[in-house]
Amino acid sequence: MKNIQIRKGKLSDAQKLLEFFKKVGVETDFLMMDENGVGMTLEQEIDHLKQYDNPKSGLYLVATNENGEIVGQSAITQDYPTRKKAEHIYSFGIAILKDYWNQGIASQMMEQLINHAKQIGVGRLDLFVITENARAINLYKKFGFEIEGTLKKCNKVGDTYQDEYIMALIF
Repeated sequence: MKNIQIRKGKLSDAQKLLEFFKKVGVETDFLMMDENGVGMTLEQEIDHLKQYDNPKSGLYLVATNENGEIVGQSAITQDYPTRKKAEHIYSFGIAILKDYWNQGIASQMMEQLINHAKQIGVGRLDLFVITENARAINLYKKFGFEIEGTLKKCNKVGDTYQDEYIMALIF
């Protein structure tokens, strides 16, 4: 992992993140994003990042290269913060630019996120992954995630539908 820094996301990253999402969205069909990125305005992205000011809300990480460009993003987010019975459930997501695949960035981000999850008392960490994305599935399994089910036709690329696995890490 040459000259890559992994750190907490900051409000000042918002514009760079929107640009990152547009770029990563066209590099692979395994993400829900496309050339429009996440479809958020700058203000919406800033508001989204603000939720991570409270460590109990989750953790947002960015990976930057030697030029300060965002090359990866990952987060855990509390799914049901207002529902007492489900406040232990968090979601996980990750995206890395293709030029930075196979450099250990995803593994390092996952280690930090899982450690944070343990520290704040997460009971269940969920993720969704396209069933054909063997590389990501293997990574998630390496960290203890298990496939719990298959969701049909969750993503559509052109005229082709893709199924997703729901995977979970139980603490």
